[in-house]
Amino acid sequence: MDTQFEDENFQVTHSKRGLLSIANAGKNPNRSQSFILFIPTPSLDGRHVVLGEVVEGLDKLVHIEAVGTDSGEPLKRVLVKESGELPL
Repeated sequence: MDTQFEDENFQVTHSKRGLLSIANAGKNPNRSQSFILFIPTPSLDGRHVVLGEVVEGLDKLVHIEAVGTDSGEPLKRVLVKESGELPL
């Protein structure tokens, strides 16, 4: 099955807390990684695509931040579940 869709774009900037973005590791990386912004991060603009936004439970980011470290290894495991999807 050959499913085609338009390429991503960089129209939405990494301008606020709670945006969901997909990491871009270049052409054909065969993996996917996403992340949620804790602060505006304009250095990601033009490199990674914003694809969503936390619309409920933004206060939960405070708890996620509390287990973060400078090295990137969290102090505790963080699990996102029942995140849902909004209809278009």
